[in-house]
Amino acid sequence: MPSKDFDKKFQDLCQKILQVASEFVDYNDKEVDAIYFFGAREQKVSYTQTFYKINGKIVELHEVNHALKRKVDNSSLRISGLLDENLNLLEEISNLFIADNREVPTQIKISYFSKLKKSETKLDYGFHFSNHKTLRVDNVFDRWVEQIRSEN
Repeated sequence: MPSKDFDKKFQDLCQKILQVASEFVDYNDKEVDAIYFFGAREQKVSYTQTFYKINGKIVELHEVNHALKRKVDNSSLRISGLLDENLNLLEEISNLFIADNREVPTQIKISYFSKLKKSETKLDYGFHFSNHKTLRVDNVFDRWVEQIRSEN
């Protein structure tokens, strides 16, 4: 597969991830300042999570209604559906890299800034938790959330 096809397919998958996250907050671009996606795959562990900057406040999925004026369904069932869909998309991303004979990233971070209509994607290939005795994948995610909070 030519590199141009790879890049287009990768961008499409990243767009789908952002689409899922945007749908979760009912496409509320007026209140949602940013969407953040975290995906990790190390050894046999796959993990995804999403959080937002809403009305200037950094919130995780279960907290979105604390920041939104226009409330959404953020039930456990809906959160689970979002996470399942993003796990499937993360698997598609991995398969895309494999099909193009590329090293599969162990971590992907996507930041989308609604007001600017701009996104940033960062890939990492190192091990972050699977080679550590006490660190878990959710600890790595929590560190990123705290980093974003401290920057805002």
